[in-house]
Amino acid sequence: MKKVLFIVILGLFFTGCSSKYMTTIQNQETQISQDESAIIFFRPSIFGGAIMAPIAEYDDNKLKFVGILSGNSKIFYKTTSGIHHFVVGGESSELLEANLDAGKTYYVAVRPSMGFAKARFKFYPIGDGAPSIESAEFKKEIEGCSWLANTPDSEKWFHDNMQDIQKKYDSALKKHNDADESDKKIVKPEYGI
Repeated sequence: MKKVLFIVILGLFFTGCSSKYMTTIQNQETQISQDESAIIFFRPSIFGGAIMAPIAEYDDNKLKFVGILSGNSKIFYKTTSGIHHFVVGGESSELLEANLDAGKTYYVAVRPSMGFAKARFKFYPIGDGAPSIESAEFKKEIEGCSWLANTPDSEKWFHDNMQDIQKKYDSALKKHNDADESDKKIVKPEYGI
């Protein structure tokens, strides 16, 4: 029985399916004004695709919903310049600190790894090592992702799970604050284009 359960979980982990809460869109407007900033969060793999990767921003002492990434998907998030904190959920959570310049767009990969019972997700700011925005690897990954947009169902899911996401944010913030500077996930102003 344990072997069958393990195979089912492993199968779900490796299959790709889109979030039932988000909707796929053909075109996403990515233009921003000179006083705005944007981040494109993308998940360039179907690895763990059956597990959702919810992302939220902590701003003005409250959580703001970004969206839910599934395998081979991307979300455009428009915001303001300055320092922002984002959390990605899963079996555990991770915090991303983003120091954004006005008039720039930033890219952050969200990649799964095997957890105990489901996927764990990590942020990987593009501009912090490989791949670079100019690389063929990055272009292939970003072009292989479909745009997702929030729906009333995704907003309801966020509202229904806000307490759990708040706990994940609190845990991720503590880990982030206790970590060595080299272990923190940080988007630097110069990463934007």
